[in-house]
Amino acid sequence: MDKIFNMDSKLMQLMTKFADIMFLNVLTVICSLPIITIGPATTAMHYVLLKMYRNEYDGILKPYFKSFKENFKQGILIGLIYTVLAGILLVDVWYMRNVDQIYLIFEIIIIVACVLVLFSYVWIYPLQCRYENPIPMTIKNSFKVGLLNLGNTIMMILISLIPWILLMTFDWALPVVTLLGIALPAYWQAMLYSRVFDRLEGVERTLDGEIIDDGWRMDEEAPIDECLLQGTEKDALPETAETEIQAEEK
Repeated sequence: MDKIFNMDSKLMQLMTKFADIMFLNVLTVICSLPIITIGPATTAMHYVLLKMYRNEYDGILKPYFKSFKENFKQGILIGLIYTVLAGILLVDVWYMRNVDQIYLIFEIIIIVACVLVLFSYVWIYPLQCRYENPIPMTIKNSFKVGLLNLGNTIMMILISLIPWILLMTFDWALPVVTLLGIALPAYWQAMLYSRVFDRLEGVERTLDGEIIDDGWRMDEEAPIDECLLQGTEKDALPETAETEIQAEEK
């Protein structure tokens, strides 16, 4: 019994991580209350969750507000951009559903646009928290990485729908979603995009998450756009491109 409740036991580590995710969820909700700060709050959440999944974090508040501050301006602008895009697409969908005569080609364009924006959206904040790039390049990379990793993208979208499905299905879901509905699904997403980032950076890990090969130096700033143009595997890049591609962890 003493071994089970020992702080180094698997059970206690799991319970501690669960409590941290709950605290991070509440912190993200509070920091998102001004509405306009949803972007930097979500970016900071993904920053902490990626470190949490990789067992590289020590506490919540310090890394969270570090990322929140560093990504404040870009996070706000990204949030505004995707809010405008969502508004435009919602109007287009409403028009498509309520107008009797609309050309098929326009319906196809609207549907494809909705899918592409959704693909981009699930990647935009993980990319923003991880890599230092101008906003246009981050958005461009989010489309590319979303399409190049289609299976992971679809899984991340489905994961993000879980809280909404629970709310629409069960009466008891509201308090659960309030405490865990943002950070817990995002943690499951981090399990997926962490592997994608490792491939982009040429990092190899053991099953326990320990780094075998760190790929390249992570202390130099450079965009990952060229890497995404060629594919997600560093080994697939031309030799000239490999020397140019470096990523910076914020």
